[in-house]
Amino acid sequence: MTEWTAEGLPTDVRGYLRELTERILAVFGDRTVGVWLIGSAAYGGFAEGSDLDVQAAVADPTDSEVATLVEMINHEALVCPAAGLEFVLYDQAVLIDPVAPLRWSLNLNGGPQRSPSVSTDFTTEAWFWFVLDLAVVRDLSVALHGRDLVDVVGMFSRDVQIAAIADSVRWHAAHVPDGPSRGANAARGLRFIETGTWGSKPEGLAWLASTGRTPEQALDLVEALPGLSPHSNP
Repeated sequence: MTEWTAEGLPTDVRGYLRELTERILAVFGDRTVGVWLIGSAAYGGFAEGSDLDVQAAVADPTDSEVATLVEMINHEALVCPAAGLEFVLYDQAVLIDPVAPLRWSLNLNGGPQRSPSVSTDFTTEAWFWFVLDLAVVRDLSVALHGRDLVDVVGMFSRDVQIAAIADSVRWHAAHVPDGPSRGANAARGLRFIETGTWGSKPEGLAWLASTGRTPEQALDLVEALPGLSPHSNP
């Protein structure tokens, strides 16, 4: 297990992550396979306005256990000191040899700057966010408890990852065409497509600039790629 280090995180954030982990363990006990911090807080990019992205895997979660966890970790029960919490719970079994769309058990969001949402139906959310979260962070996650993410989550096929990149870029075009993440998301995705390397969005933009291309060119290239058919797994 990678020892958890919270270097650079505020004291209240470190305390919150410890308490969040303890509450997950209180529900699932030794069936908790791993709890992981991902996103900016895991690789030194946490700043004011950042979310905390946490994912967990447990063995055979029941509906009643998931409902209990929601009661214990929603923002009213456990106040998030960051802009928000984005939390996803998985049954360990779906992560061993993952396919798309991923059948997560709980997707919970909330916080002082985030609208609260709770879902236990994986068909209600855009599939690509969950694939990208796990694909991008394989080497950038921090274990808050249990096994390292790379030892629990299998590799998605290259085709699934490319489909996720393409569908995410098209989603941005449809929903937030002027958003700051659109070009950066395309640059990061194109870097993976051409080099096989994932990284942060700023790293993707830096790589793209080194190739002499612009975010607009990356968008054109990625948007032309096939996405995921609703009834197939690439």
